[in-house]
Amino acid sequence: PAGAKAFAAALAASPAVPAAERAALASAREALAPACDGTTAYAAPPPVASPLGRQFQDYLAGTAAFYAGGFEAARQHFAALQASSQPWLRETARYMLGRVAVNKAQAAAVDDYGVLNRDHVDAAALAEADRAFRAYLRDYPKGLYAASAQGLLRRVDWLGGQPRKLAADYAWSFAHPGPDERNVSTA
Repeated sequence: PAGAKAFAAALAASPAVPAAERAALASAREALAPACDGTTAYAAPPPVASPLGRQFQDYLAGTAAFYAGGFEAARQHFAALQASSQPWLRETARYMLGRVAVNKAQAAAVDDYGVLNRDHVDAAALAEADRAFRAYLRDYPKGLYAASAQGLLRRVDWLGGQPRKLAADYAWSFAHPGPDERNVSTA
């Protein structure tokens, strides 16, 4: 629900997208529903003509691909949005590139019971996740997703079997206890 609200707010702040397109795009985002079994309910909105509207449509396609495990398609959609003139799309795309990479890195490494097999971690995707989250935090240190990106760096270091980096991640978390800085409990 929070993602749909943020998407709708960004649309509302984008008068270059005609009202009918904004309504169709918001409706498509509301209907986008990932399920625990890896499927994603998504009905693409009707064709969107405005250039900025097509960027919002690309975001939706990338989000649907991400939740369906189509990491390369998701990466392509989000990479294209890094240059968007719409601030929310640009920032969110930058963050989502890290999420795509970390999910790709762990996709074959965690079994149905949550047990990690580090031999199956995609090392290239893990390195990309690290770069993407660090770049996001460098460019958006107080960004919308800064707390989440910081937390996902802990996951990157855990997946990569980096105990010293993981210890530094936890030390940072303990030194920054505010809810705006940490997205989850470190307990």
